[in-house]
Amino acid sequence: MAVEFTLPRKKNATVSFQAQSSSEISSSIEAGDVKFNVANPDTFGDFSIGAAATLEDILENVDIRFVASTSGLSSGAIVQTWLNSGKETGMNLSHPSKLNFRSDVDKPVFNIGDTHNPFTGGAMKFVADATSDTHESKFFHFGGVAEDGSNGERLKISGDFTMYAVFSFDKSAFKAAMSPLWVYSTVRETTNPVLEVLNSSQQMKVRLRGDNQIATSYDSILNADDFGQDLQSKMTTANGDMVIIVFSRDTSGNFSVYDDDALGFINAKKNIGRFDAANNNDIFVDSFGPKCKNRDITSITGGRAVDNVSVAQISDGDAVYLAEWGLFRKAIDGQKSAALGRLLKQKYQIS
Repeated sequence: MAVEFTLPRKKNATVSFQAQSSSEISSSIEAGDVKFNVANPDTFGDFSIGAAATLEDILENVDIRFVASTSGLSSGAIVQTWLNSGKETGMNLSHPSKLNFRSDVDKPVFNIGDTHNPFTGGAMKFVADATSDTHESKFFHFGGVAEDGSNGERLKISGDFTMYAVFSFDKSAFKAAMSPLWVYSTVRETTNPVLEVLNSSQQMKVRLRGDNQIATSYDSILNADDFGQDLQSKMTTANGDMVIIVFSRDTSGNFSVYDDDALGFINAKKNIGRFDAANNNDIFVDSFGPKCKNRDITSITGGRAVDNVSVAQISDGDAVYLAEWGLFRKAIDGQKSAALGRLLKQKYQIS
């Protein structure tokens, strides 16, 4: 027997106060009558009902946005490009059609149905080659598809911004959190995670990094724990769990971080959460998925790909399933940032 039901649509209510009236009372005192005007309590006039903000309302002016479920691909398809549906031009993701003798095995795939992929509409699957010995890390970068050693273009995030990500991962048990975003450090000679989310000692921990150009620092832009008993995010980060995270930084460098229940479990201005660092440094992204360092192809090597660069904090075969990612090049309203996480959870319909 089929059962049909309709969920109520959330609404915004707008109300107005009626014109305030007053009552006059009098009292007799020896010197004569004294009159008082006493205001009546405020009362509400008519109110109107309007539709609550939708996900598309909030994302109407997003600058960069990638959505896997709208790619039109079937599961297992090798992916060459991922088109930006935001308003900023020239920001499509791609994998070179041929990069220093690489083949299709190096490209991400569109995936539905993996054990640790909870997204029934599909996600881009990035598998890591941590040691770079076979150069099979799956990645996208910003830039063209030239058949050469191009490293693509680097995405730079400066000043105030709002960024969100919807993903899950499959990682080795003893490794740090996997990241959908990566950057290469010429100083460290490793490809490093830009965005990390993990549960640490029953607390939610989030980290954003720069380009790791200082050998003695991890170049933390944001390194924060949810340290409040009543404010802890209920979001978990085990393999296969959906992670929805919304970062926002205002013009003063204050961070707020929201989860999939619209909870601002990190908020610098309200002193919620514990911060190791928070500032206005730039954030850089070289690739989605852990791209290895560009190899030199010379006659000496006979065209073989050679380097010994590693990928930080992961093991061969670790994977990220990225369903959606977006960037506003400004801090959007705090209520909208909070609602964004909740509405994304509704979209992907995962409890």
